[in-house]
Amino acid sequence: MKSKENPNLSPRQLQTIPYLLSSPSYEEAARRSGISSKQIHSWLKQPQFVDELKRLRNNAFCNALLLLKLSTQKAVETLITLLDNEDPRIQLLASEKILSNSFKGSELYEIDERIAALEKISNKMHVE
Repeated sequence: MKSKENPNLSPRQLQTIPYLLSSPSYEEAARRSGISSKQIHSWLKQPQFVDELKRLRNNAFCNALLLLKLSTQKAVETLITLLDNEDPRIQLLASEKILSNSFKGSELYEIDERIAALEKISNKMHVE
C-alpha cells in the first residue's frame, strides 16, 4: 500500500527514513528500524527513495540552521554580559570572541557585496 504523504514510497520506507537521518550508519538505522540492511540498501537504489531521503535530510539541516540563527542573538547577549564579569580573564575572552567574530562578519559582508557587484557587471555583459 502506498502512502498519501508520498505516493511513490511505501509506509515502511517512510517510517525508515527518520532512522536513516538520525543514525550514524545504514546498519545502525536498519537495526533501530527493524528493517534489514539489505532492504535499506535495495531502497537506496530507488531514485524516489533517495530523493525523499535527500529532501528530508535537507529539511532537517535547514531547521538546524534556523535554530542556530535564532540562538545567535542570545549568544551575543551572553558575550556582552560576560564583558562585565569580575574575572578579567573572562572579560578578555569575551572581548576577543566579540572582536574576532565582528571582524569575520565584516569580511564576509564585504565579500558578499563584492560578489553582488561582480554579478551585476556580469549580468550587464551578458545582456549586451
